[in-house]
Amino acid sequence: MSLWQTLGIAILLSFIIFITRETKLSPLVISASGILLFSLLLERYRGVVEKLGALADAGGISEELSFMLKAGGIALAAHLCSGMCRDMGHGSVADKVELLAKAEMLIISLPVIERLFTLFT
Repeated sequence: MSLWQTLGIAILLSFIIFITRETKLSPLVISASGILLFSLLLERYRGVVEKLGALADAGGISEELSFMLKAGGIALAAHLCSGMCRDMGHGSVADKVELLAKAEMLIISLPVIERLFTLFT
């Protein structure tokens, strides 16, 4: 799917959200729209990630690239989730989602940090 098609879908979804803004379906429509756009994003960039993985394997930096891709995925997913929580009026839950995402990125970065320490000692 091209970028223009994705942007067209985003505009259509925004129009649907605008129409349903005063109904009880509004949070559901907003959440479904976010998930749909996120899945379109993942589908669009899957080939790029596979190409980066092949280049990283060839260059011997697959572990570092794996960490970067995981961290990027966590950041995107947390941003999507916290945005949905904020749209539904739950700012405190959104803050906790962002905090959990940061903690998760710290946890997955521990092997890379450990390798750095072994390089300098």
